[in-house]
Amino acid sequence: MLAIEPLRALEEAGGSFSFWEKTSDIKLLTDSWERCYGDAGIRSLSVDAPVRSAWDVHLFDTRNRTNCNLSYFQIPSGKLSFHLKRQSNGEAADLTVRSDTHAGTHGVALGPNETFSAGEIMIRFTDGSVFDALESYAELIATRNNIPRPALLPVGWVDWYFAKGLTTEKDILENLDFLARELKDFGLEYVQLDSGWQLGIETSPPPHNVIAGGPWIPNSKFPHGMQWYAEQIKERGLKPGIWVRPFQMVDGATERREHPGWFNKKGQMDFSNPEVLERVRTLFRQLVNDWGYEYIKYDFPSYDLFDAWGPSLFESHWAHADPQTQTITGIQVYRNALEAIRTSAPNTPLLACNSVMPSTLGLANVFRIGDDVGDWNRTFTYGVRSVGARYYTNGVYWTNDPDCLLVREPFTIDQARMWASLVVLSGGVVFISERLHELPPERLDIIKKAMPVYRNPGKGYAFGRPMDLLENDPPEVWNLEVRKRFGKWNVVGLFNWSDQPRIKVLDLKSLGSESKTPFAVYDFWEERYLGIVENSVEVNLKKLSCALLAIHPTTNHPQFLSSNRHITQGGIDLDDIWWDDGAAKLSGVSKVVKGYHHLITIRVPESFVPSMYEGCEKAPSADGRILLLRIYSEATGVMKWSVKFMSGH
Repeated sequence: MLAIEPLRALEEAGGSFSFWEKTSDIKLLTDSWERCYGDAGIRSLSVDAPVRSAWDVHLFDTRNRTNCNLSYFQIPSGKLSFHLKRQSNGEAADLTVRSDTHAGTHGVALGPNETFSAGEIMIRFTDGSVFDALESYAELIATRNNIPRPALLPVGWVDWYFAKGLTTEKDILENLDFLARELKDFGLEYVQLDSGWQLGIETSPPPHNVIAGGPWIPNSKFPHGMQWYAEQIKERGLKPGIWVRPFQMVDGATERREHPGWFNKKGQMDFSNPEVLERVRTLFRQLVNDWGYEYIKYDFPSYDLFDAWGPSLFESHWAHADPQTQTITGIQVYRNALEAIRTSAPNTPLLACNSVMPSTLGLANVFRIGDDVGDWNRTFTYGVRSVGARYYTNGVYWTNDPDCLLVREPFTIDQARMWASLVVLSGGVVFISERLHELPPERLDIIKKAMPVYRNPGKGYAFGRPMDLLENDPPEVWNLEVRKRFGKWNVVGLFNWSDQPRIKVLDLKSLGSESKTPFAVYDFWEERYLGIVENSVEVNLKKLSCALLAIHPTTNHPQFLSSNRHITQGGIDLDDIWWDDGAAKLSGVSKVVKGYHHLITIRVPESFVPSMYEGCEKAPSADGRILLLRIYSEATGVMKWSVKFMSGH
């Protein structure tokens, strides 16, 4: 090795990299090492406070609509970070790129004539919108690293947020019966047992016993053994899932006595030890092949490698100061460990929680993007803010997991609707964590309206976008363009994250519609028609509430506006709809759930009067411009319906 030196700008070429004329015009989107802890989001360059970002940072010239992605291109072999600080003259900024290539507390050991690469770094410029810049960036990263587009959109239930490690067999079976009876037909597939089943819950002292690792033996609250619970879930037509912390074992575990060299004092395992990786492979083969689990959430791999969380990883932290293998970096060791998991369960959906972001690419189906939610403050800080900051990774790297959909008190009904609306519009995983039989009907109905996950077909970004990403943190306007073969419409969420009432004005041009006609607008949660508008729509929002608007270009005949079945207002349940001008008849095909009262909202121009109904019935409506159709079935399936009209003149 002759020399290592920083990226330099030649003095004879001006001595700097010139991105833009003024740093004051620049907004930055920062990222986090693993889950977000409220630290990822939109920033401005400051003289006083440098901006730092893990793995990537994205710069946007808001005046000229030009963008720059600074990022790894190839999955990095070190902890890559970007540090920017505005110079005192305001006309330039200093950029430092750092790659931490430690193997524990040591540098990588190289033999004679060996070389080491920290990986390829991308500096990419584009013109256009922030969405084009971010979404095309994610596609480039996925293509460069051979990451297949994720197909899995899991919907399920997990026990963590009502039990916090204290789950019992009774809890599981009681909720399992409810799920099979009440929610399976709405699209729920998975039942995941979270931390609480393992022996360490009972053998370790609180409070950290609730996140204990191995040994992977069920405790006394699960007397039938874990294979039996998987079978119980399958018997009800659902898919079993399970939680593990694969790289840690508690005091008293047989492995800690027999293999002390695998562990540090906290029981965290040395990822670089081949014997440790084989033990992890054995665990995952047991979960899948012996016990029959079909979805696995693995947790804490980042913490058990670094012995540190989130923003503290900008410093050098390692659980093992002297790992057994020092010829590759800790980050390379980490990816090898995740590859061991993936290859031992090649066809099983994996949720990576508390996982290092680029090192997980291609090795997990679902990725937790933020820290645990819970009360409203945690849900807002770690859930809401993370959804916006990492929206562009969803459906490209993996399926984003914003964490669980909670709807119970102390959330107000408006807060529950806000969180559900955001999760659905962003296309994230929908996993609920409630004692379901304790929920009042209006809160249970929010859950039903959030399932399953909607994804647009075909190429291009498939989910909703945060339209004001650069203006508000977190974003207050989310737009999902629902694209069906028979037409398309916009579902827009307007969010008031503040504790004061607000008036929100939506500029319809911002939605990018090519329609030359006015728009009909319907408010989903308020069940209210807002009328026909041309340029903008104004909505009064209570504190900590949202409006969920369906926006359709108007037609000169009766038209579909909304459905009460799902937050996408027809995206999930409306299979087809058409207007027969000669017969003056509107016909549709809807997916229905047994026992559910489906309501279809139709806008009726003044020159039409409904006269005959097939497969549906008229429901009361307080607005004479709106026809409500009720569809009801005793069986889950597909129903055809139609309404014939006559002239109102």
